[in-house]
Amino acid sequence: MKTIVCENCGRSVTRPKGDEGRGRFCSNKCARAKQVMPSIETRFWRKVQIGGGCWEWQGSRSTNMGHGVIRNGPRGGSHQTGAHRVSWELHFGPIPEGLDVLHTCDNPPCVRPDHLYLGTQADNNRDRDLRGRHKALRGSANGRASMTEETVTEMRQRYAAGEGPLAIARALGVSYAAAYPAIKGKTWKHVA
Repeated sequence: MKTIVCENCGRSVTRPKGDEGRGRFCSNKCARAKQVMPSIETRFWRKVQIGGGCWEWQGSRSTNMGHGVIRNGPRGGSHQTGAHRVSWELHFGPIPEGLDVLHTCDNPPCVRPDHLYLGTQADNNRDRDLRGRHKALRGSANGRASMTEETVTEMRQRYAAGEGPLAIARALGVSYAAAYPAIKGKTWKHVA
């Protein structure tokens, strides 16, 4: 048996023979608490490939938009933030509340500071539309649609003939929550 003093909490721990090499800490929790996490700046630059054009993020990317992501918070924690946002903050300072970091280059993994600018969500949507990236699929072309244009037309005709929305939804196998706004024209506005 050998007694060690934990380098984190100072508690004395007795280790069985042969287990002395386990470390300088009483537990994994104390070992993790004592570890020094590299700064977000250090971790950021390890994942940036600097080139003549865009500076491509080489780390993890978000699944929905392709932006680079980096762990942030205590010891890298589970909170993720956009790598382009970190780049902005490293080069220009804090991002004012209500503003987003947008790309002039239309390349989501780019973190080059002169390819970034601040704007609102409305600015981002306008930019998206001007660049032709808005691919909203209407009606049955949308993979999440629970109805077709023909179903909506039939529902509206049945409603005009005096049938109730709940009866229509049940008869056509559509949820009331989806049927009612379609019948009233709140959704499926492109169907005449």
